[in-house]
Amino acid sequence: MLPLESIAAHTGHGDEQNLRRVFQRQLAISPTQYRSRFSAHVEPTAAKV
Repeated sequence: MLPLESIAAHTGHGDEQNLRRVFQRQLAISPTQYRSRFSAHVEPTAAKV
């Protein structure tokens, strides 16, 4: 998962705080809340022997 500062730099938002502000304004949810709700939670599986 990319850190927000990297995402901000790659998307032209300048810094993490600006990205957070724009994200919150546009989606009415913080980036942290978004990641919690929509990231894939993959269960680790046992190694096959």
